[in-house]
Amino acid sequence: MALGELSSTWAQLGDHEKAYAYRLRYEALSDTIFNEEKTRSLVRQQMNYGFAQRQLADSLATKERSTWRNGTMRSNSQQNGTAATS
Repeated sequence: MALGELSSTWAQLGDHEKAYAYRLRYEALSDTIFNEEKTRSLVRQQMNYGFAQRQLADSLATKERSTWRNGTMRSNSQQNGTAATS
């Protein structure tokens, strides 16, 4: 990052006050970038987790409806004396 190089350059030139000021700015920006990347990563993981949970819930609901329908068909066919059809 350019601020880090400016800090090093000012230190080599002997202006330690400017070198320190650029170093502080460099570290602040580095921390900000790091935090933004981590935040994006966490949001992405939360979205993926939520999506997987919705898929699982939908899958279970579909299975439950299918099981219920099949059970109802069997009950009706047994009462009517006919074979169940899917």
